[in-house]
Amino acid sequence: NINNEIQKKLNDCNKDEIKNMMSNIITEYIDVHKYAYEICKSQKVNFYWMFQPLVFYGKKKLNNKETIWKKNGLSSIHPKFYEIFYEEFSNRVKLFGEIKSNFSDLSGVFDDIEEQTYIDSGHLNRFGNLIVANRISNIIFKNNNKKNI
Repeated sequence: NINNEIQKKLNDCNKDEIKNMMSNIITEYIDVHKYAYEICKSQKVNFYWMFQPLVFYGKKKLNNKETIWKKNGLSSIHPKFYEIFYEEFSNRVKLFGEIKSNFSDLSGVFDDIEEQTYIDSGHLNRFGNLIVANRISNIIFKNNNKKNI
């Protein structure tokens, strides 16, 4: 499993080594979304870029299971990777330009939720999915209303 291979390599890396890798990883991540944005724009289709919630992000008070998943990175590559990724990505999000108006950071969507919302480090339970779906609906509704004014 490639995820296990990456996990093993990342376990051997310290925080500085992961940080050194991060610049290229984030550049590629942003470029993919810029390409998608341009394709949508050329077809006159709205593009929405949502940064998904993960157990590693936000200020949610985690329950025991969620805390274990955050520590172990169950279903994800490695906790250190995600922490550094979000930190570096957050610094770059300010520089997005035109695409920024189509970007929504959902990493804090559960900050005020005490109930369990995750089933592992990256996947949501039914309750978590309902919260995210509601937020996405609000974003799309708000965006469509702006364009109709």
